[in-house]
Amino acid sequence: MAAITAAVAAYMEEERHLRPLMPQRRSTVASNSWSGSGREEIMRMRMLWQRRIVSR
Repeated sequence: MAAITAAVAAYMEEERHLRPLMPQRRSTVASNSWSGSGREEIMRMRMLWQRRIVSR
């Protein structure tokens, strides 16, 4: 257990020193209107089913 903890600590320390040297990546969010509208429709149908089940 101590060896694992030491290895993880060493890895984190090394990464902390290397992070300023690495080029920063910008996070890109791909916006796809088809998948977004599909998810909205799925959520809408679930909500309708839940309302139908609760009202019975």
